Amino acid sequence: MRIDEDLVSRARLGDRQAMEMIWRECHGEVYRYAWWNTGSREDAEDITSEAFYRAFRHLDRYDPDRASFYTWIMRIAHNLVIDHRRGRSGHFQVELDRDMAAEEELGEELQREEERRVLREAMGALTEEQRQVLVLKYVMEMKNAEIGKVLGRREGAVNALHHRALRKLGRILEREGAGSVIPGEPATEAEPADKGGEVR
Repeated sequence: MRIDEDLVSRARLGDRQAMEMIWRECHGEVYRYAWWNTGSREDAEDITSEAFYRAFRHLDRYDPDRASFYTWIMRIAHNLVIDHRRGRSGHFQVELDRDMAAEEELGEELQREEERRVLREAMGALTEEQRQVLVLKYVMEMKNAEIGKVLGRREGAVNALHHRALRKLGRILEREGAGSVIPGEPATEAEPADKGGEVR
C-alpha cells in the first residue's frame, strides 16, 4: 500500500482533507490487523482510532526514508496491540457476531469461527513475536522486510521467527488433529532488534 508523500506533507500542515484521504486508504488494514489480534470489534475500533490519533499527532516523527507511511502506522498499531494484550493477560478474545450473519448462513459462519478459534488458541502457544510475524505475513500479507520494520527487527530475524513459528504451530495443530502447516523459509540466526524511532 502506497501513501503519496505529498499527502502526508499536507497532513503535517493540518490539512484535514489529506488526513481523511489517508484514513480512508489505511483504515481497513489497520482495523483488520487489530481485529485479528483481539477478536473484538470494540477493541479493534479502539486500537484503530488510537493508532490514527497517534499517527496524526506525531507526523513530525514520520521519516519516509526509513519506512513507508503504511508500515509506520502498522508499527503504531502493533505497539497498541501489544499493550492491549498485556492488559488482557495475553488471551485472544473471540466474538461470533451472530447478528451480522443471515440465518441461512449461520452454520457456515459458526464453522469458520470455530476454525479461527482453533487457530487463535494454537497461536496462543507461540511467543508474541512469532505470533505477530504470522499475523503480519499471512493476514496482512506483508513482506518480511516490511514486517521487520513493524516489529523493529532485521529481515534475517524475521525469517528465523517465521520458520520457527510455522514449525511450532504445525506441531500444535497436528496434535490437536486440525491439520498441519508447511514450513516456509529456511531458518537463519536471529539478529539483534533494530528499534529505530517509534511512536508508542
